[in-house]
Amino acid sequence: MDMESLFIIGRISLGTLAIVAGLSHFFRIGALGRMLKSSKIPFGRQLVFLTGVALILAGLGVAFWLYIEESLWFLMGFFVAVSLFVHRFWSKKGTERLTDMRLFLWNMMLAGLLVLTLAVL
Repeated sequence: MDMESLFIIGRISLGTLAIVAGLSHFFRIGALGRMLKSSKIPFGRQLVFLTGVALILAGLGVAFWLYIEESLWFLMGFFVAVSLFVHRFWSKKGTERLTDMRLFLWNMMLAGLLVLTLAVL
């Protein structure tokens, strides 16, 4: 398989991941809103809704290679912000600490992937 085909498969996979994440915001708006509230982030439900829409739009941008730089920058910023403000594992204990550490590291891995993608544009 040539590099261009691999790149298309990768961008469609990454875009689909963002779209699914955005859709999950709508299915879990109450739970995610409460999670933001417990992290002392105001307007939780509204932020969940807005980021859900933005994740879907950015995912479509990546999958279809439209507004690609904007889409990649948004996704990178989203994953870093969520990691730093929501998944603050360093301030938690027990199982909650482990869960947030895993989510923090997962988001940082995705942010790194987005940086690499921006670097090859």
